[in-house]
Amino acid sequence: MFFGIGRRLSIAFGTDRLDIYPATSSMQIAYARLKMPWDDVQFTSLHGRSEDCLSGHLLLHDRLCILTGGANPPECIAERMVHRGASDYRVWVLENLGEPEERITTGTLEEISRGRFAEMSLMVLERNPGSPVFVPFGLSETDISHTRGLITKDEIRAVVLHYLKLPMRGVFWDIGAGSGSVTVEASRMCPGLDIYTVERNPVELENIRENILRFGRSRIGIVSGEAPDVCVDLPNPDRIFIGGSGGRLGDILQVCSDRLKPGGRVVLTAVTEATRHSAPAVLRQQGFTVKASSVAVQRSRWTSRDEETTNLNPILVMAGIK
Repeated sequence: MFFGIGRRLSIAFGTDRLDIYPATSSMQIAYARLKMPWDDVQFTSLHGRSEDCLSGHLLLHDRLCILTGGANPPECIAERMVHRGASDYRVWVLENLGEPEERITTGTLEEISRGRFAEMSLMVLERNPGSPVFVPFGLSETDISHTRGLITKDEIRAVVLHYLKLPMRGVFWDIGAGSGSVTVEASRMCPGLDIYTVERNPVELENIRENILRFGRSRIGIVSGEAPDVCVDLPNPDRIFIGGSGGRLGDILQVCSDRLKPGGRVVLTAVTEATRHSAPAVLRQQGFTVKASSVAVQRSRWTSRDEETTNLNPILVMAGIK
């Protein structure tokens, strides 16, 4: 009943026709061997899944246990975790538990990535004491790879994410994603969310790929091309953010209205006066209830003697609610 055949049998035959006799699990044996408690461990199985299915939410946890196998043997999982910046774990790989060939290997993620292990093993991971605490919200512009000046500013991103009211699970479209700053921050806040980030600029697409790797995000699909044309085959969204429209805002909002799930919302930002005036009207024509906030940001920092102040251009953040 734990990533096993029990679920399938229950669905196929019904629980009334099943008798289930529990036996000692591989997880019980593993933690008994290591003499560790396991009541606060995050468990998952990567056996039989795609090569790049290491969910970002796993890296939120200090203690992990992963069932390996198929395209995901322990050394490959360790290599991908290192590539995503998660090098601060101690790892135990437990092979052939209960068999004469039983073996337990411990090391850093880097050391495990250089080893070779039985395909169907258990990986036990413990974050090293004193490692930086994962912070799901609060990336700054300097953290995110972007083309100079072309990024949703920190303060505006905070308002956008507030307006989006993202669910923990569901589908989110980020249209005209630019560097993908909203995408990455949304993924870190809601790691169970399936995100489709739509962008047509090749330079920005490279920035998005870099940021996905840098922050270890796995549930982000990059959609290259012009919206709304490339949105045809995407699953219906619960939330949409429009960071750029390429002059096709009306067409995009029409598709958003047609595809958005009941109770969903679309959020967009307006910089130009033309968009400030036209976007609310278009949203209302599509049947949305509209609310908006004009956000004017003044940034200050203090040097040894003086205060330096920067005024950013006012941005209108608006939400259309179904």
